[in-house]
Amino acid sequence: FIVPPIISDRNVYQRNDTKQQHPSTAIACLSVGCAFCGDQRKKTMSCGKCRKAQYCSKDCQTQHWQRHKPVCKIIQGGYSFKIPTEKAMSKAFPDTIRTFNPDLKGIKQGTPPDKTGRRRFIVKIQSGAEYEGYNPNTNLVLYDQTTTLDLYFSNGPLYHIIMECGVLGTNNITSKKIFCFAKMEDNGKYVRIYTDHLAPLQEW
Repeated sequence: FIVPPIISDRNVYQRNDTKQQHPSTAIACLSVGCAFCGDQRKKTMSCGKCRKAQYCSKDCQTQHWQRHKPVCKIIQGGYSFKIPTEKAMSKAFPDTIRTFNPDLKGIKQGTPPDKTGRRRFIVKIQSGAEYEGYNPNTNLVLYDQTTTLDLYFSNGPLYHIIMECGVLGTNNITSKKIFCFAKMEDNGKYVRIYTDHLAPLQEW
């Protein structure tokens, strides 16, 4: 579904219903072979940092590095993104009425995020059309279950994680999504998204 090179069981094997989204588990599901060219006949060597991604040559490893780099960091340990909440959807599209798919169970329900950051919550981060090819400058949509937080922004590494490890959106056609744990910072001016351990798949 995405332009090769890929390193994701969801894209290779169509396991869109899997509950394990984290890159470390996604990579573990892959057959042994080169993460860049996909050749399963040649002897492979592991990435020297994460020890998970396999390559049949130094050239394949070098060519794949820019796409593997964000996933490599996650596999190794803690990784997070700090996003300003001023990147609100309402500011990006002031003349547009925001609507949500009625098939999203529990949307606009629950407890709003705590601005003090004392309580973490789950956010959905969604990409645009996955069939348009790899473009890390693509804008992403982020919102919590209550939609109190509803952001529109771009972030290359986060986009990469969604395209490599996400599952298809509700319509199962054009977009991909991941669910992450998050906390508010600086009295609500920022939201920190944690990708070292992804949240369980949600129905909203």
